[in-house]
Amino acid sequence: MGIKKGRELFSQNSTVDTTLSRLREVIIKEKVQVNDYRPIVAVDTSVWYRQSLANPRDDSKVSAQYHSEPRVPVAAVSSSIAKKASILRQHRFEVILVFDGAYHPLKDEEHSARENQLSREQNLAKLADAYSNPDNYSVEDVNKIKKALLYPRNDITHDIVQVAKQNKFMVAGAPFETDFQIAALHNQGIIDVAWSVDTDMLGLGVQYVIKSMTQQGKIKLMDYNKLVTRTLPKEFGHPNIRIRQADLNLYCCMLGNDILRNGKPGEGRVRCGKKMNEYLAMASDEAKRRFIEDYRNAHDNPRRFSMALFAWEHSPAYLIVPDDPEVSAKDALILGEYNVELGSMAALPIEHRREDFFLPTDDCPKLGYIPHLQLRSKHEYMDGSTHPTHRNFFRMEVYARTGRPLEAVPKQYNNNDQEVAYGAIINFDNYPMKFVPTRQIEFWLSCRGVCTNELNRDQMMRMAEKLWHNKVDALPKFVLRGGGAYVAVCILEFESEATVDWKTRDEALVEIRGEKCACIDDADFIKDVFSNAHNAKRLRCLKHLKGGSFDISDVKVSSNLKSKLLPNVNFFVIDFSCAPSQKGLGSEGKRRIMILTVNTLTSMRMRTTLTTTMTTAMLVNK
Repeated sequence: MGIKKGRELFSQNSTVDTTLSRLREVIIKEKVQVNDYRPIVAVDTSVWYRQSLANPRDDSKVSAQYHSEPRVPVAAVSSSIAKKASILRQHRFEVILVFDGAYHPLKDEEHSARENQLSREQNLAKLADAYSNPDNYSVEDVNKIKKALLYPRNDITHDIVQVAKQNKFMVAGAPFETDFQIAALHNQGIIDVAWSVDTDMLGLGVQYVIKSMTQQGKIKLMDYNKLVTRTLPKEFGHPNIRIRQADLNLYCCMLGNDILRNGKPGEGRVRCGKKMNEYLAMASDEAKRRFIEDYRNAHDNPRRFSMALFAWEHSPAYLIVPDDPEVSAKDALILGEYNVELGSMAALPIEHRREDFFLPTDDCPKLGYIPHLQLRSKHEYMDGSTHPTHRNFFRMEVYARTGRPLEAVPKQYNNNDQEVAYGAIINFDNYPMKFVPTRQIEFWLSCRGVCTNELNRDQMMRMAEKLWHNKVDALPKFVLRGGGAYVAVCILEFESEATVDWKTRDEALVEIRGEKCACIDDADFIKDVFSNAHNAKRLRCLKHLKGGSFDISDVKVSSNLKSKLLPNVNFFVIDFSCAPSQKGLGSEGKRRIMILTVNTLTSMRMRTTLTTTMTTAMLVNK
């Protein structure tokens, strides 16, 4: 939420319109870096998360997937986040997705206010009543309730983390709030830019904060330098000075923030500006210290004000500690040669990482709690011999909000105990068909072998009712597609998270130009695999890949994908975008998967499959 009063000073008056390319040039110049330097953007993932959930259409993929019964992966969210991160990468930025951890104890009032405003329990009760009494509610009524219930879920967070790792985007978990973790990464010199819509990112001292971006790379940027050299000096009546970070900390607490929700009662932006004018006119640091003390004592809640001011500088965050003291925190993070400690986001002396740094004193209550003890109390099992480390939490191997590893949605099975595609199972007794989105009914029917190309919604509902009444079961989780006089299995998956391995960019090109694809030029191989079918299209597409005709940032390959139907076969998969003419589909989209099947016992075989929505999602989410 950010600053409470005077938000426009941060979000509007200190915002500039620019592009990612220009921002990168400015950063390279400021940091005296070489031209191929790739700045790092730390993304407050909750922003992209909620933007993806806030899809306005009632029959959107997000809404259909989110409200499925039983649950299915909400692949539309992780795909949307990966797409935004890819735009940054295309403009030569690297990305760290930063995730919230446990609730910050000093923000209990803020969290309570948000929960009361959203009335989650009330909406859940309404939805349950609608499903129990469908005749009493219209589809429009239920869609409105569904929109109000689009909250982050742990299984969606799991999928976002997995997609990020597959695409080699970095992830970082915060012990508490994302804002403070991003500030710590900035203070350690690890990141160059933040992405957030919260105004407090500028207040915490982050140099550049992106708050929106187009696909073409145009951005709205909150600029810290503009805030402290132009916007606030003008606001305070001291146009020729630069506002120090310590002064900005005080002002942010005067205005009110997520820790001190309303600031000082009766003081708005104008009065706070006059107070800052008086404060900045003081000649000595001692006079300023007495001003802060008098302001605190006159506050309705002096203790809370003291804690907010301390938190604005020293809120807890994870800090990167390089294994080699001669290596920077940024290089250590990239190399993976580091440990993680919990300490002040200011990231200054090592003493600020000790528990006793946060101990209250007679002069200052500090945070009013010890962060290390707070995490232990939230995750009591951490007292055992195998408790997770701060590094586990930071790397999102364990989720700091729950103290447990994130888990995916359970797989779905038909009555024959065969795994089926997500969405193939719907309990229409608990989820009345009246309220099920059209795309879900269509997919449910297709998983039972029903072609829906010529059917409207009413016809699909009548067909689904008959199949449900007759207990027609879903087909097993594999899809066959014909093409070019051959048949190929479309769905592949990684055996486990540990085997997920996508090669990208130059590494992908090396793999494609290597021996694994050599057989495609062999006449005997082509005859053996494709019989008399024409192979020119596949051959031409592969030659384009080898020759570098495609955007290398869009190409990825893997040798680790498996098929349960062919357990003794290794697959070499090439995933990339191509023109419709190169796959002969026209209107079915622009993705294709080229699979080189490598049978380690006998020969090598080449397959080409045409992806559908389901197969693409399955590959992306493994």
